Amino acid sequence: EIAVALVSATLLPAVMGDLPLDPSALTGNVGVLRDLGAAALAEFLAWFAAHLQAAEPEEIRRHLEAALRQRWAADAVLRADASRLLQAVQGVDATLAAATGEVREALAQGLAGLATQFDEFRWVLGDVQETLAEVRTLQQQQLAMTEELLALHRKPRRPSPPAEAPAVEPRTPAFVEEGAPDLGHRPVFVARERELARLEGALDAALTGQGRVAFVTGGPGRGKTALLDAFARQAMDEHHELLVASGTCNAYSGVGDPYLPFREVLGMLSGDVESRWAAGTISRDHALRLWGALPAAVETLLSHGPHVSPALVPGGALLSRAESACPGEPWLGRLRERVERGSRASEGLEQSHLFQQVSNVLRALSQAHPLLLILDDLQWVDRTSAGLLFHLGRRLEGARILIVGTYRPEEVAPDRQGEPHPLEKVLAEFKRTFGDVWLDLAEVDAPEGRRFVDALLETEPNRLGEGFRQALAELGGGAPAVHG
Repeated sequence: EIAVALVSATLLPAVMGDLPLDPSALTGNVGVLRDLGAAALAEFLAWFAAHLQAAEPEEIRRHLEAALRQRWAADAVLRADASRLLQAVQGVDATLAAATGEVREALAQGLAGLATQFDEFRWVLGDVQETLAEVRTLQQQQLAMTEELLALHRKPRRPSPPAEAPAVEPRTPAFVEEGAPDLGHRPVFVARERELARLEGALDAALTGQGRVAFVTGGPGRGKTALLDAFARQAMDEHHELLVASGTCNAYSGVGDPYLPFREVLGMLSGDVESRWAAGTISRDHALRLWGALPAAVETLLSHGPHVSPALVPGGALLSRAESACPGEPWLGRLRERVERGSRASEGLEQSHLFQQVSNVLRALSQAHPLLLILDDLQWVDRTSAGLLFHLGRRLEGARILIVGTYRPEEVAPDRQGEPHPLEKVLAEFKRTFGDVWLDLAEVDAPEGRRFVDALLETEPNRLGEGFRQALAELGGGAPAVHG
């Protein structure tokens, strides 16, 4: 219903504005649709105009919606053409996502109330009616947008897209202002060329829109974290728009700390970098890159994930960062309003709806900034985070996102009651979807282990002889932590 209403609103000016005055002008608008590759929609519009008897705008609108609705379910080509038309109008994707999200959330809240209190039925109806009224407002706003579309496409040639307004650089945060020491450090990292090459290949595919998931496995001390740190630094050096965010599962809280790795990832993507920079886990350049993406992240949260904050991103802290970085931005008012509503806005929200909003946020943000998301120590993942990872992994097609997780295979096993590990189902699904996406750091043969030892020792002047080097290689078995 929402899609039909939006498409009808987009086509309506062509009928109302041109048909009564000059029927030949409608031919030009049909040509616009054909230029967009929407031939089926063009034929529908011409057919509708030929059979139209109404004269009043409201009556024309009703007839147009009814005719389009009648064709909608049975004509897949028409639906595809409608998608092309909506994508050509700036802001339609965000409007549609916001509208459908609000409807789903309102219905979820209402049905949750019905499960315990049938007397609340009146409240449910009232809430749905209010939501539908908001959707109608969005449709009216969409109608106003179509004038720009028609003006652009009435030209003989398709014009180039309008230049984007220059982005306003956020204020540099005080904790990394010019002259402050860079607390991030680059540990010694040698060898692992084969593993780095495989990760680079996965990132290259993701940068072309082939979003994917990969895993680095191995026991304690095998260098999983060090490998991904080196990979992330190298990737940021080569791709200046890339955003890297990481989250770590906790061995102590485990299932008692839901969404922990994703809360950390989303926090970094929305500018929560001061504590990490102070701890020396990220460099000054890394912190500034994430801080610079704060405006895009906030606008994406507002448009595509209205309940991601406060559910996974604390609203008060987000508002404080946004006010510090971008005072005077027009979207700050919307953010303040969202924060003032607080947790009440997310009460009763179904888990699947939150998962979808997180997916929408990450996919939308990746259009401006490709994303490398690192999830460390997944052997301790909680079930909600495993579920969210499963959801994201199935929705990466067409997105510039690479998710890399690490875990210890020996610890991904059923618990004492025989319940499967939260990661087990996720790994099986990703194997079917992505194939061989595992890097096992335990697979180190003797020659490779020796090359690792030689490369490590050569990072500093030394007089260590062949006997020592061979003994160290045999003792460590190629494990970086042991050699370190």
